Amino acid sequence: MVHRTGESHRRHPTAKRAHQSAPWGGSSRNAESDLKKRKGTMTTMPKTEKRRGGSHVLRTGPSRHGNVSSSSNDNNNNNSSSSMTNSSSSNTSSGSSGGSSRRRSSSSSSSSSSTGAGDDAHDSRAATPTHHRDASSQLMEKDRRIAQLESEISRMQLDFLRDETQTSTFWQAKHSALHRQFLESDTELRLLRAEGERRLAERDELLHGWDVLRRELRQRDDHVRRLAAQVRGLKDFVSSSTRCAGAQRTSDEVFGDAMGRLANGLQNWVIIHFRRAKLDVSLADEKTVLELRRLVPSFERLLPWAKIHLLQSVVSKVLVESVFSAYFVGLSDEQARDFRRMERLLYSFSAPDEAVNQWRCSTLALLDQSPDEFLLRSETTALIDSVVSRINSLLDGLLCTSCNASRDGALRVLVNKAVDLGRLLAVQRAVLRVDDGIGSDFDAASMEDVGGLDEDALPACRLVCLVFPALIKHGDENGAQMQLRNVISKARVLCLAPE
Repeated sequence: MVHRTGESHRRHPTAKRAHQSAPWGGSSRNAESDLKKRKGTMTTMPKTEKRRGGSHVLRTGPSRHGNVSSSSNDNNNNNSSSSMTNSSSSNTSSGSSGGSSRRRSSSSSSSSSSTGAGDDAHDSRAATPTHHRDASSQLMEKDRRIAQLESEISRMQLDFLRDETQTSTFWQAKHSALHRQFLESDTELRLLRAEGERRLAERDELLHGWDVLRRELRQRDDHVRRLAAQVRGLKDFVSSSTRCAGAQRTSDEVFGDAMGRLANGLQNWVIIHFRRAKLDVSLADEKTVLELRRLVPSFERLLPWAKIHLLQSVVSKVLVESVFSAYFVGLSDEQARDFRRMERLLYSFSAPDEAVNQWRCSTLALLDQSPDEFLLRSETTALIDSVVSRINSLLDGLLCTSCNASRDGALRVLVNKAVDLGRLLAVQRAVLRVDDGIGSDFDAASMEDVGGLDEDALPACRLVCLVFPALIKHGDENGAQMQLRNVISKARVLCLAPE
C-alpha cells in the first residue's frame, strides 16, 4: 500500500510537468506520449505484499490491487491528458484564464487520484487522509508557484514591451534628429558650394577686371611719361629762351648734396690715412705751428681728444681759402681783380643787384663754355697742385708722415670736386658763398654738432672749431632781393660741453 502511494505520488509530478509544459508552447500529444511511457513503466513495477489485520494468510491481492492501480492510473492519465489539453487550449485563448483552467484540471485530476487512492485505502485499511492532504498541499504549492511564475512572466513581458517601446521611440527620435541634421548639413553644404562657385566667378571677374586695369595703367604710364618728356622739353626751351647765353640754373638740393658728399669724402680721407698717425705739435717747425694757429686758433684744446676733427678743419680751411674764395677758378689773380673792379664799377652806376648778378653769371658762363680753355685749364691745374702740396706739407709737418701716391691721388680727387663745385656756384644768378666764419655761440639754424652732444645742451655749449663750412645763398633765383638769406648746407662744428 505504501508502494502504491509512492507511485501515485510519483505520477502526480509527471502530470504536473505535462501540465506545466503546455503553457510554454509544448504540444498535448507529447505530454500524452510521455504519460503513457511513464504508465507502462509504473505498471511493470512489482507490488509488495501486505498483510491485513492480524491474519498470517497471504492474500492474492496483487492482481486485484494491480487492476485497481491500473484503472486508477488510466483515470489519472485520462484526467491529466484532458487537463493538459484544456490547459493548452486555454493558454492559446488567454493567459489569465489559462491559469484558472489549469487549476481546475489539477483539482479534477487530484479528485480522480483521490478516488483511486480511496479504493486502495478501503482494501488495505491504511490511513490515507494524510497522504491526500500532502498531495493537495503540494499541488496547491505548485499551482501557486506556477501562478507566481506566470505573473512574473507577464510582468517581464510588460517590462520588455515597455522597454522595447521606449527603445524604439528613442531610436526613432534619434534617427529623426540625425536625419534632420543630415538634411540641414546637406542643405548648408549645397549653399556653401553655391557660394563658393559664386565667389569663384566673382574672383575670375575681378581678375579679368584687374588685367584690364593693369593694361589701362600701363597705357596711362606711357602717356604720362610722354607728357613728362614734353614738359621737360618745354621747360628747357623756356629756360634757354629766357636766360642769357651760357647761364646755368641749378636747384639748391644739388648744391646741398654736393657739399655733403665733399664733407664725407674729406672725413673718410682723413680717417683712412691719418687714423693711426700721432699728432705731436712739439716736433713741428715754427712755420707749421703758426699756419696751424692761423687756420685753427683753438687747436690746443683739440689735441688731446679730437685729432680727426682737427685735421678735417685744417683741410677744409685750406679749400675755402684757395678754391671757394676765388672769384672764378682758372682766372689768374690779375684777371680776378679786373672782374671784381668791373663789378664794383657797375654798382657805382647804381645798377640793380639783379642786373649785376646777371652780368656776372653770363660772363663767367661764357668763360666756362669757351672752346679755348687752355689758359683756364693751366691755371686750374696749377691751383690744384698748389692746394695738394700745401695740405701735404702742413699735415706731414704736424704728423711726421710722408706722402704716398694713394693719399695724393685721393686728395687730388677731393680738390677737383671742390673746384667743380666752386665754378658751378660762381655761374649762378644768386650769390652763393661758402662761409667759414663762426662766432662763439652755437646757431642751430646754420650749424650741426659732430661731437654727439645732446641737442638741448647745444645752445649753452662753446664752439671749439669749424670742421666743415656752410653754404649760404643770398638772393632769389634771378639774383634779386639780396636781403634773402637761405642756408643750403649747415656748417659742421665741434662743440665743448659746458663745465
